[in-house]
Amino acid sequence: MASPGIWEQLDTEGTETTGFVRLRINAVHACRLYAARSLATGLEAIMLDVEKASIPARRQLPHTRGFDLRTVALDPGRGGRSLLVLNLLEDRYRDVFAALSADTIAHLAECASEQEAVQQLFARLARWQAFLQQHDPEGLSLPEQQGLFGELAILRRLIDLGVGPTTAVESWQGPKGASHDFRLASGSVEVKTTTAVTPVTIRISNVRQLDDTGVPALLLVVLVLDEAEAGQSLTSIVEEIAQRLPDTATNTWTDRLNAAGYLDIQRHLYESPGYLVRDLRTYSVAPGFPRLLEADLTEGVSDVRYAVSLAALKNFRCEGLETITTSITSDA
Repeated sequence: MASPGIWEQLDTEGTETTGFVRLRINAVHACRLYAARSLATGLEAIMLDVEKASIPARRQLPHTRGFDLRTVALDPGRGGRSLLVLNLLEDRYRDVFAALSADTIAHLAECASEQEAVQQLFARLARWQAFLQQHDPEGLSLPEQQGLFGELAILRRLIDLGVGPTTAVESWQGPKGASHDFRLASGSVEVKTTTAVTPVTIRISNVRQLDDTGVPALLLVVLVLDEAEAGQSLTSIVEEIAQRLPDTATNTWTDRLNAAGYLDIQRHLYESPGYLVRDLRTYSVAPGFPRLLEADLTEGVSDVRYAVSLAALKNFRCEGLETITTSITSDA
């Protein structure tokens, strides 16, 4: 994985080439990979030096807001080598570019050939294109931070209940756009987080969030948070969980966090406020549960969002996450 100081190292150890100062990244063996900075703009870039034949013919290069990917022929003709150059275009995307670069380098380090490295670059750019369609490059909003804190509090709780750390992280499917925030073999969990003094309703943003079709069991967890100086920050809970994970789960953990909009390079943005969990309520989504289902919608109706009264859920309270975790005790 790229060192957090790679761009600082570039300033002290990089060598000048046409229009750039660049530094070879030795962690990648499948191709010659460089961290670079434009001499004209001062903006960063990463460069893959590969055979032209390793770049798919007639394939349109991925386009990602804030970045530009282009090829630069190093040799004349159809043969020889080319540079694939990913340039940062705007300073406001610098944090995202740093995270994208570290992510790309980590995945390229696992590649065995130039062709695989090029395909992996395209795949990572597609992933970050999706990130920029969903998230502000300058950080999460306060409601987004609170929602992420709630999901991480449940992830930590799953680990505390004996779910293996790797299994727990892999079960965290919400950032990937899944219908439910967590999906285990024994059931799924949807998490709703609020800081309301006296919460009355919860917001359902997708008709599939409370749909238990094909799921052994579905739990709805409502967390009520208080902002408090003595509480735990978003940065702190991320670091706490990271310390409990094996190295083999690191890439999955980073992927999930990034997909949720949390970039490690922006962790200073989330060192406050702190949160205390004032209440945690678990409900079993069972027949009679107040909800809308996709099958109930009239043809032509879509993008449905609605509110559910917490008072109407009192008969669906259950003991807790133990109901779906008692059979999961390790990372098998």
